[in-house]
Amino acid sequence: MVEGEVFADSGEDVESVQIFNLSTSKGTLANKEGKFTLAVSLSDTLFVSALQFEKVTIVITLEHYVSKKMKVALKNTTNELDAIVLKRHSLSGNIAQDAKNIKTEAPISAVTLGIMNVEIIPLTQSERKLYTATTGILDPIINGLSGKTKMLKAHIELDKEKRRIERILESFPESYITQELKIDADAVYDFLYFCEAQPSFSSIINKENLQILQFLKSRAEEYKKVKTEEK
Repeated sequence: MVEGEVFADSGEDVESVQIFNLSTSKGTLANKEGKFTLAVSLSDTLFVSALQFEKVTIVITLEHYVSKKMKVALKNTTNELDAIVLKRHSLSGNIAQDAKNIKTEAPISAVTLGIMNVEIIPLTQSERKLYTATTGILDPIINGLSGKTKMLKAHIELDKEKRRIERILESFPESYITQELKIDADAVYDFLYFCEAQPSFSSIINKENLQILQFLKSRAEEYKKVKTEEK
């Protein structure tokens, strides 16, 4: 999540300037002070636009990501409207009928901007199977004796491991791991599973990005040392 501010040197009102994350298809609007918050990941591309300002495209850098702060300067623009030619038959004189024939764009809404207030996290397939296997009268007993319940619980743990690794990749993509942490491209997932095996991994992924970054850097050095010793 980044906390940003848009401002215009001209002092013009910046309320309702649109900030859209092209990488996630999510967006928001600036408030009266030009401030906004938006979920971002490293290397995401933001598109800032408003009718009275020139459009701005910004790529989220490590500085933005770690500090969770950013400022966007806007320049006024002059919008030239296309010439409109009215033909005699363009309007009928019937306001109700003419209004129906006017083509308009979809109104701005939470849906068109991609803003969701509530994110519902559904059960995974393994979690649904475990729920089915452990509810009812006979199913819990039968599945417990057959070992199916134990197997499903193991699948859920594997799913959780995968989600934790995906959480890291959402914030620190493979390109960052290879370029900044100097991990070979074909060893990225091996490195992440190496991190996942650390006792502190489950808790660190819920920390601030700076703490996650420090964890990854320390594990990267340890990982490369282990791999060197294995050769």
